[in-house]
Amino acid sequence: ERRLNEADFVFEFIRTSFDYDGKPHAVEVKVSDPVTGEEVTPKITYNGEPEIPVDAGTYQLQISVKPTGGSGSGMFVRKEQMVINPRTVTVKADDHEIMYGNKVPTDLGYKVVSGFLQGDGFTLTNAPKVQLTETVITAGEYELMPYGGNAGKNYEISYLPGVLTVGKASLTIYADTIRCIY
Repeated sequence: ERRLNEADFVFEFIRTSFDYDGKPHAVEVKVSDPVTGEEVTPKITYNGEPEIPVDAGTYQLQISVKPTGGSGSGMFVRKEQMVINPRTVTVKADDHEIMYGNKVPTDLGYKVVSGFLQGDGFTLTNAPKVQLTETVITAGEYELMPYGGNAGKNYEISYLPGVLTVGKASLTIYADTIRCIY
């Protein structure tokens, strides 16, 4: 008996790339007999496991098919990859205003603009921080930038700056009463 090979089947990969959405994603593939056109149901494993993956990552697929007719015996195995891309979480530094001469607040915060699925988020120990990117030397606008944080393997973080607006300090001048003698 001859050994099965790729010529014994037609593989049509419809979808092998997905974006993380918290749901299972199976590779979309049609396998058929090239002579009869009959569709063959493949057995698919993801990194050696039959469970359809949910988490972001690259999965090694093993697609096993058996012949439908008398074109050989045994099983043919094709190896491919499937990717579930991490979801982007966008973090923006909060805007702040101070008067020149006042200290920059130490509690510079941020907002998650988009990205996390319901129930997901940063914890106190893995949250981003925000820093002033330059030294305040005069009144004006300065960039506040979030950094760090760990959103987990299903997410990647994108950072947007905020603005620290430093207003001009007010100046009040008092004059003593001046007495003039003529």
